[in-house]
Amino acid sequence: MKLHRLQEIKMNAPLEIHVTRGPMSESVHLVDAVVLDENKKILESWGDIQTPVYPRSAIKLLQAMLIIESGAYEAHKLDHRHLALASSSHYADPVHTELVHEWLAKYKLNEDNLRCGVQSPSREAVRDSLLLANLKPNRGHNNCSGKHSGLISVCVHKGYDVAHYDQYTHPVQKDLMKLLSSVYEYDLTNSAYGIDGCGIPTLATPVYNLAVGHVNLFKSLSGKLILDGVSKHPDLISGAGNFPTEITRATNGRVFAKVGAEGVYCALSPKEKIYIALKVRDGANRASQFATACLLKKYGHFSEDEEKVLQKFLHPQIKNWEGLVVGNLQMH
Repeated sequence: MKLHRLQEIKMNAPLEIHVTRGPMSESVHLVDAVVLDENKKILESWGDIQTPVYPRSAIKLLQAMLIIESGAYEAHKLDHRHLALASSSHYADPVHTELVHEWLAKYKLNEDNLRCGVQSPSREAVRDSLLLANLKPNRGHNNCSGKHSGLISVCVHKGYDVAHYDQYTHPVQKDLMKLLSSVYEYDLTNSAYGIDGCGIPTLATPVYNLAVGHVNLFKSLSGKLILDGVSKHPDLISGAGNFPTEITRATNGRVFAKVGAEGVYCALSPKEKIYIALKVRDGANRASQFATACLLKKYGHFSEDEEKVLQKFLHPQIKNWEGLVVGNLQMH
């Protein structure tokens, strides 16, 4: 479905995320954002929500739907953990990498069969443990290894070639394009595409349709199963201390958020009937996370206890090397 719904919408100014130091704004990030209700009605929007952007990893909850809708989930006896991991940009903690290894072993495959490239683990403790064991990072440590394991599941189930599943012309990528076109209500057939950091195609999609996709995610049986998996295993969606994990944990599975590279974020609070998508024009993830937290607070009605737990995300501080607070982030 093309953007006929938006043709009469007047474009508002983008959101501004100000990074302060002392009495002045030192930097300003511009944000294109939209908030939808459960009927896909625009409650509020800022900036350009019609020009396609690369969604990167912010749509992994949607991509994970293919595991279920292809039949692989049931046929391979997968569970909630696999859906949460497939939706994740993880820290490569043992809880993540051990599940990737177990998942691939179902098919007598291993981390070398992943096409996501080798990535050093995010946490220093994990890197140190590898050094102590005289081991090097492998493809399972890539923060997209869960998504790639899910794509391999679909390939095995449907009899597709596993070796080249990352290619734009591969059948699993065509299946994914068809699925995403449906949930976005936006035809991706002729969309511009680039290659994501993990090697698979990322298809340009308007910010508005990224939010539409998450409305349709919640309305689908497969989407509810995925969100249930994230609720039960919040550590798998990212990692302890990171926003997507902590917001789901703090709200007991009422609110979900998913980061993408280059300043893209999607979030949903189905109970409050709020669906958010945004893109920071300069790609700054510090601005995308903060803008998402602010919009969820504005529309999501966090309790006092939840706000206390999420304090570092809702009120991020700029500190110097002495640990003194010298500034903050503010949304205008």
